[in-house]
Amino acid sequence: MVANDIVDLEYSRKHKNFSRPRLITKLFSDKEQQYILNSDDVFFNCCYLWSIKESAYKLYVQSSSERFFRPDLFQINLDHTSAEVTFKSFKCLVKTEITKDFIYSEAFWKKTNHLSSTFMLSSTDYAVQSRETRNKLIDNMSLQLGVESSSLSIKKSSNGIPSMYYYDLPLNSSISLTHHGRFGAYSYSLK
Repeated sequence: MVANDIVDLEYSRKHKNFSRPRLITKLFSDKEQQYILNSDDVFFNCCYLWSIKESAYKLYVQSSSERFFRPDLFQINLDHTSAEVTFKSFKCLVKTEITKDFIYSEAFWKKTNHLSSTFMLSSTDYAVQSRETRNKLIDNMSLQLGVESSSLSIKKSSNGIPSMYYYDLPLNSSISLTHHGRFGAYSYSLK
């Protein structure tokens, strides 16, 4: 399984106020709050840790189907551009790519052969972003599988977990889609 998250730094700077102390205490553990507040760039480190937590949470939901909002309970142990995230008996690895424009994180249990792509979107409209991100994933998977794009579709479970379908048959794959601000990304692995 694979899960991902992307944070557009410019968009977040305009729309998120991480200087609100109650927001930081709601999102991050005491240890993570210290890491953020002792850093030179509180905003960047909030976005960085948030991206890690969100990708890990998405992986947790895929594996358990349990949805809730308690990001502070997902504990991060950092190691350069990777992290280990734990919650109860759940444990995963998160690899993060940092650019001047975005932070992109992918969560998985062990190193997997998965494909991913980050890209610029044409709009900040949510529906447009969702459609573009889905279409880019479908186009890429159709090339990998050697099938027509029109034969593939993405359907969500009742818990919001996306799955790829070949006509009406679910593919044995793990997919994850994310978009934020000016950027989108997908990750997938074929089992």
